Amino acid sequence: MDFSQSIDQNALAKTTLRVQSFYEYWVKICGDQKIPLRDNFDPMAIPKHLPGILLVDVIGITEAGFGIFRYRLAGDLEIEARGFNPTGKLVEDAYIADTAQEALDVYEYVRTQKSPLLTPTSYRTRYNVRIEEYSLLVPLTKNGTDVSQILVYSDERLSDQHQ
Repeated sequence: MDFSQSIDQNALAKTTLRVQSFYEYWVKICGDQKIPLRDNFDPMAIPKHLPGILLVDVIGITEAGFGIFRYRLAGDLEIEARGFNPTGKLVEDAYIADTAQEALDVYEYVRTQKSPLLTPTSYRTRYNVRIEEYSLLVPLTKNGTDVSQILVYSDERLSDQHQ
């Protein structure tokens, strides 16, 4: 099976080489499955990506059918971006998006669609430098069917339009 079209390849090509290589690694560990087994993910296979990684557990489902998400671990760059370590906290208590709902929606998409999601954003630093950030969220499974964890890799670069 070829799941390389799970992400818009034109959008992926506009990201950083590190985001692209992270996606290639995820596709590789998928093998012939739509979602790779958590046991197939080896952090030592992508050591240069680890500072930009978040691992999020799906710890349950609400009565309304929405996922409950908790940060299992955070790389150094993710901790620096927040100003605190989100490990062990629920996503709605330690998100970095504009709103908790916005943060939960991207995780819920990956959980329910069992598919990766690329979320490009841009922002200005306190020095008025425009930055483009790319976050790639990919599902992992323990049982071969349900999304049990979501692995996130974020990388950034100066915008072509940094003025």
